[in-house]
Amino acid sequence: MPALALTLTYHYTLLVRVRINSDNSRDYTLGPPIGFGASSTVYAATYHCPDTGEDIEVALKVVDLDKLPQSALKLLTMETQLMSLSKHPNVLRVRGTWPDGRKLYIALRLMRAGSISDCMRYKFTAGIDEDSIRCILKQALEGLK
Repeated sequence: MPALALTLTYHYTLLVRVRINSDNSRDYTLGPPIGFGASSTVYAATYHCPDTGEDIEVALKVVDLDKLPQSALKLLTMETQLMSLSKHPNVLRVRGTWPDGRKLYIALRLMRAGSISDCMRYKFTAGIDEDSIRCILKQALEGLK
């Protein structure tokens, strides 16, 4: 790859890294809920980049710490740390976290298509073909590796 392309790629990567990582709650505007779990709700949100003024759609997972069993708190902490350290494109990366009272906010990339569970439930109601399963598992294993 030519040196100019490498330089541009490097600077773009740094720009993206700076733009969408923030633990400051004031950089986000909460939108409507888009998913629910036993102890959390996921909201569509907007990240307002203080450096560029650009608005970026994100997902905010809000965990109610009072509803979370003590044993699950340690697992959540480990999972969040691993997700924030991961640089693999097949692993959903944590972009920011902050506590607010008894709630923990976790900023993530917004996955518009949903999870594989959502895809199976709504798009492939009769099941997924073997080639698609192979592709999904390959991507998941590459992320775990």
